[in-house]
Amino acid sequence: MKIATLPGVQVKLRVNGADLQEYADNTDELYTPKIGRQYVEAVSGADFEICFAVEYGAIVSHTQADVVACHIYLDGKWVTAQVLDTSSSAWAHGRADNGRGECRCSIDGRVENVGGLGGQYYKRRFESKSQIVPTFADLATDDRSAKHITPESVASLGEVKVQWIWMRRAGVPRLLTGQSKHTPATGESLPEKCLKGRAISQTAKLGEAKACAAQTSQDATYPYGRQPFATFTFKYRSRRDLQIEGVIARTPSPSPLEDRDPDSLTADEARELVRRMRAQQDEQVRIKREKRARSVPHDDDDRAAVALETRRRKRPRASHDSGIDVVDLTDF
Repeated sequence: MKIATLPGVQVKLRVNGADLQEYADNTDELYTPKIGRQYVEAVSGADFEICFAVEYGAIVSHTQADVVACHIYLDGKWVTAQVLDTSSSAWAHGRADNGRGECRCSIDGRVENVGGLGGQYYKRRFESKSQIVPTFADLATDDRSAKHITPESVASLGEVKVQWIWMRRAGVPRLLTGQSKHTPATGESLPEKCLKGRAISQTAKLGEAKACAAQTSQDATYPYGRQPFATFTFKYRSRRDLQIEGVIARTPSPSPLEDRDPDSLTADEARELVRRMRAQQDEQVRIKREKRARSVPHDDDDRAAVALETRRRKRPRASHDSGIDVVDLTDF
């Protein structure tokens, strides 16, 4: 993903070493050159990383003391941040090594030290399910009331957001201590009413904690305010969600076997077609037999019809001739 104000910067979501395909976001959200929005297809259970490629000279700081604070949010909740110093020797070596005049780096999770100074450090990858690394996972919903949940807390569901803010280091780096454990924005489950009709069946979360090396943290000041100068938003959805929202075309329904060219059928499809045709023929034979059985008269019906006709013939009739009485001699 690129934005208009930083054409020399690319931000990607990557799974298993491959960049996720991006799809244009054609919603009615207000366009701004500092913000990029793209849809990506999320696969449940897949760990992902956020990758940056910055061309030489693409980011120009106000002073030599300025660096970039890269903040990461999952479903609207802050997860971690990393300092990007484009003037550092590491970035300079990166430009020389890859031969493309750019430096590359990535963020694949969050480091935690819950035990304080001297405690064990753990990393959790971004996931579907994973280290702390981000991962995509199925979103669990329920039918609870959503009254206790504010609209702001669920407005960014289904988003991985990257914000770049100018900052300056305050003091020297120190060991990361006492960082609280991250909890996902969706909790264990989310009332379905919070989705408000949005097709969201995935959530981005942190995987299981795995031991890692110690990490330092950096105090910072923000001389130009905390307003980001660049924001990259990835709206992650399952393939079905993307189809429901009209981002990608729905998979066309296959043509009925009866309408297809017989030469194009596989052996299994041909056997299925024969089975269906036999079932249809058997059904037609059954229906014909039932109709034939209903149309054949029974002997009892014949006798009843004759008796009725005899009675009709013996019914007394009054004469219309004047002065003549007609006597009914029918025996009862």
